[in-house]
Amino acid sequence: MTYNEGMQKVWLLSALAALLIVGCKSSETVVTGPNGEKISVSGDGTKMEATGPNGEKISMEGDGKNFKMTDDKGTQFSGNEKGWQATDKDGKTTTVDTSGMNEATLGLPFYPGATVVKDSSLNVDTPEGKSMALGLETSDDPEKVVEFYKGKLAKANNTMNSNTDSAKSSMLTGELADGATVSVMANRDAKETVTKITLTVVRKKK
Repeated sequence: MTYNEGMQKVWLLSALAALLIVGCKSSETVVTGPNGEKISVSGDGTKMEATGPNGEKISMEGDGKNFKMTDDKGTQFSGNEKGWQATDKDGKTTTVDTSGMNEATLGLPFYPGATVVKDSSLNVDTPEGKSMALGLETSDDPEKVVEFYKGKLAKANNTMNSNTDSAKSSMLTGELADGATVSVMANRDAKETVTKITLTVVRKKK
C-alpha cells in the first residue's frame, strides 16, 4: 500500500469518526492534525472535507448511518456501519463487508462449540480476489484447534506450535480443494482460559 492509499484509509476512518462525534452543531467544526491535516465538518454534521499533509483531499456526505465520499483521484466510496464500497476512476470496485458471514461463505466450518467474536467478520472483494477473516473463541487447546482444521484442508502446508510460560499458540497454513489459501491461528495467554482463533481464507480470481 502506498502512502497516499494509506492516507485515504486513515482519512476514511477519521471522517466517519468525525461525523459520529460532532453530530449536529450550530457552526462548522475544523480539526487540525500535527502534520497540517485538516478535517472540517458542517454545522449539521452531514458534510465533511479532509485535506492531507500533501494536499490530498476527500469530501464526504453522511447522515450518521450512510455515507458517500469522493477523493481527488476520482475514487468514490459509499457505505454504512456494515461495510463500504469503493470504485476508482477506471471502474474497478472494492467491497468491504463487516456484517458477518456463515460457514458456506467462508468455505470452512466454524470450530465445534466455538463462539463467533462480535464484529470480527471481514469480507474484502477486490478485482484481484476475495479475502475473508473471522474470529472465534473456544475453551479447547490451540493444538487441538489446529488438528481439527488439518482434516478440513485439501492440502496442509505448514504447522507451527509454540508453548512458553506466557502463552500457547498454534498456526496452520494450507489450501482448500478450490485452491483457496487458508491460515488458521490459535492463541491462548497463560492467564486466560479462552483460545482465540483467527481464520483467514484468500481466493484469487482467475
